[in-house]
Amino acid sequence: MKIGNVNIEGFMAIGSAVLGLADRGLVLIQGINKDDASAQSNGSGKSTIPDAISWCLYGVTARGESGDDIINNNRKSASVVVDLIDDDECVYRVSRYRKDKKHKNHVILEKQTPSGGTAINLTLSSDKETQVRIDQIVGCDVDVFNAAIYQGQEQIPDMPNMTDKQIKNLIEQAAGISVLEDCYKIALFEKNEAEKLVDGLDREYDTARLAVEQAESDKTEVVIKMAEWDSDKKVKKTTAEELEQSAYKLKKASDEKLARAEEKVPTINANIAKHKTVLEEKNGCDSVLRDLRGSQHEQETNLKLADSAVTRITNNIKANQDRLEDVKTRIGTDCTECGKPIEEADLASVKSGIEMVIVKKEEELKVEEITAAGEVITLEVCVKRADDYEEAMPDYTETSDRLNKCNLVLAKIETLRVQCKGYESAWDSAAAWTAEVDVSVNPHTAHHTGVIEKLKLATEDRADLQKKLGKQIDTLLLAKSVMEVYAPAGVRAHILDHVTPFLNSRTAHYLSALSDGNLSAEWSTGSFTKKGDMREKFSIKVSNMTGGRKFGLLSGGEKRKVRLSCAMALQDVVSGRATKPIELFMADEIDDALDDAGLERLMVLLEEKARERGTVLVISHRSLSDWIREVAVVTKEGGEATISGALNV
Repeated sequence: MKIGNVNIEGFMAIGSAVLGLADRGLVLIQGINKDDASAQSNGSGKSTIPDAISWCLYGVTARGESGDDIINNNRKSASVVVDLIDDDECVYRVSRYRKDKKHKNHVILEKQTPSGGTAINLTLSSDKETQVRIDQIVGCDVDVFNAAIYQGQEQIPDMPNMTDKQIKNLIEQAAGISVLEDCYKIALFEKNEAEKLVDGLDREYDTARLAVEQAESDKTEVVIKMAEWDSDKKVKKTTAEELEQSAYKLKKASDEKLARAEEKVPTINANIAKHKTVLEEKNGCDSVLRDLRGSQHEQETNLKLADSAVTRITNNIKANQDRLEDVKTRIGTDCTECGKPIEEADLASVKSGIEMVIVKKEEELKVEEITAAGEVITLEVCVKRADDYEEAMPDYTETSDRLNKCNLVLAKIETLRVQCKGYESAWDSAAAWTAEVDVSVNPHTAHHTGVIEKLKLATEDRADLQKKLGKQIDTLLLAKSVMEVYAPAGVRAHILDHVTPFLNSRTAHYLSALSDGNLSAEWSTGSFTKKGDMREKFSIKVSNMTGGRKFGLLSGGEKRKVRLSCAMALQDVVSGRATKPIELFMADEIDDALDDAGLERLMVLLEEKARERGTVLVISHRSLSDWIREVAVVTKEGGEATISGALNV
């Protein structure tokens, strides 16, 4: 992939510029700061070019800036458009805006077909989603892009001091194999899903197997129940037949006994009629006697009423006599109303009234006593008359006893009739039970049919699940094989086995040229555990033949050479990878602090890289015209920089 045209508007120091970066070879970028003569080329905006490319592709400059600060002080908005020329000659255009009136703070991704037709808008619903697609097109994220493509004086990545994870990310994205880790995650997911399906089918198969076993058990159980029922039916039938015969014998014997008894019924009825005729006379006598006793009882009541009247009148006379005595005792006492002593004349009228009442009541008493005496005599006559009649009545006890015995015999005969009907009903019930048992059908037969069908279906289901389980196990084995291919020890390790020697070769090439062979840096992607197993472990081991044996012990200049060599080697990997190679390298003042010999070695390496990689931009405030013929000049005046020279379109 090549970086084609870059259109910059109002971005940082640059006011407006349109650059062409594809296949430019080795180009020197220098600067002139007319706004500050004392700064010479510093502050002119030379480093704005890599910043603009990084910001357009990733939303952050190569030096880590973002937000509204990237807008030129003379402008209200900023935008950068970068064309990415893919291997198939397709052009992907990335346009990023800041505070733009139309596009606001968004990024737009388009694809221009080789025929030059209408661009295809690939922008997604959010900048975050669009950024993921841009990363896929470029083939790496911002960290790898800037580590491999851009080397700034302040931004050369300190790879020897990076962590295992950081170096791993750089190498895998630079080599274009980070996708293999995604493939591994997908394969691992597919393997886990296949295992889940196998586990699920295995559980289903166990369930189906248990269902078959349960159906077979149910079949055995229902067969046993059918046999037990048939055996029980035979016993019931025998019992019912015996009960029917017994009931018939009892009914027959009872019927014969009833027949003999009913032969005597006419004679018994005749005797009953004769005894009733005799007892009708007794009823007449009893009626007369009841009347006589009734008259006796009525006379007893009259006597009681006469005695009661005598007693009542006697009590009344006694009460009036007591009142008369009370009046006599009041003579000589004071009157309660006037206080005057009461004299005999005062009470004469009261005494006379009471005495008259007593006389009247004594006359009534004599009359009632005469009446009571008459009632006594009448009662004695009634009693004698009733007693004489009762004594003269004939004795009917024997006739009553004979009648009762006849009625008792008839009652026993009726009981015998009821008993015969009971025996007949019992015989009918026994016969019905015998018939019912005889025609009864084994109730377990239908269940047996259902169990057989259930066993058939369960067996078929088990066989089907067994086939599915076998196929899913094959799928799981395939998923495991695919996972092993994409695992760290699989194809990734195979690729790294080729990438690592290439990194070491290119790093040695650059470091040897920059340090006269005194410095060495070895990339490593694996280590051995105590058990002897290989595991991924990314690191860079640095040594100095004439000084410190570790990177931390090197001088500042030596560290700079190691970092630069590692970065240039990493860019070779990016430019030479099979997919998404990036044919651009930007070196920002990496010549600073180098002596003439070191500078010459660096220029030879950059010239070599330009021939191999298409475009190498060297940003420097030093005059390098002895080594670089193509020059682009960034001139800042009035707060805005313009670009002239080799890169203009």
